[in-house]
Amino acid sequence: GWSGRWDVLETMRKVYMAVQEPDEGEAKVETHRDVNEESVECVSVPDSYFFWERLSCKGPRKNPDRGSPVEYTRPLYKRSATAVGSWGCTEGAFAGSANRPTTEIFLVVEGAGNLTDLDGTVHSWRAGDLVVLPKGWSGQWDVHQPIRKIWAVISHDEALSIEASRRVFVGRAEDFVLSKLSSDGPRKADWGDAICSSKELWEFGPMELGAWACTPGGFQVVNRPTTEVFVVLEGSGFLTNLDGTARRFGPGSTVVLPKGWSGRWDVLETMRKVYMAVKEPDESESKIESDFSRSDRLVGS
Repeated sequence: GWSGRWDVLETMRKVYMAVQEPDEGEAKVETHRDVNEESVECVSVPDSYFFWERLSCKGPRKNPDRGSPVEYTRPLYKRSATAVGSWGCTEGAFAGSANRPTTEIFLVVEGAGNLTDLDGTVHSWRAGDLVVLPKGWSGQWDVHQPIRKIWAVISHDEALSIEASRRVFVGRAEDFVLSKLSSDGPRKADWGDAICSSKELWEFGPMELGAWACTPGGFQVVNRPTTEVFVVLEGSGFLTNLDGTARRFGPGSTVVLPKGWSGRWDVLETMRKVYMAVKEPDESESKIESDFSRSDRLVGS
């Protein structure tokens, strides 16, 4: 029923699926529509969504130990235990929050600096690194070059061990290049090979952090058991919701696949991503009532 026009600006190549569907008046379509109305949709934004000029200035960081750091932020997603967004900060040094109430996982898009644990252990970070600030952590930030990061903050009841809560975790960009991933074999695909590989980087309680890659192919996902947040490092494709709306992803895209999401992947170019998956409580049972602004205030802490 669609009518419109194409404007092909560069020579294009596509994979397609065409189906002869029954008239909308038939019962099968009405039943399918009822299911779609309750479906959970994915979220996907391009890298430009979190460019510096798209972030909102929060103002100077209070009580810095060095310099005059200024913070910038932009939220993207908040549901149940997981919040996602971006944060930026100019050069300077300052104390993080004492005894973090949540765990934060972030990808450094640009910048360089250090995070120092209370016992003086220094963890350097730079563009491309994955960093975990665990629940219970206290320490110091030292931003040498302005940082811009994509973050996920997770509220969880599980307490880390004393040792784990004292330590920042840093996964180096070179740890999740394609050659460092282990083969998981092919997915059950309806086109292409969809051969996958992965590497787990960090895990605790409801949270898992890792890298994943997939060759071209298309496959279905039904009722995701976890919420996944990922950033695409290379490759491109589409994620399609049950209602047929599609979201394109490419290098730099930030994507959220909520718990309960069903849909399909179409990987057009071999992709590689870093991801965080969290087992969230059922919304009807969740005790987590923290609002988005609370999660946002903890970023950079």
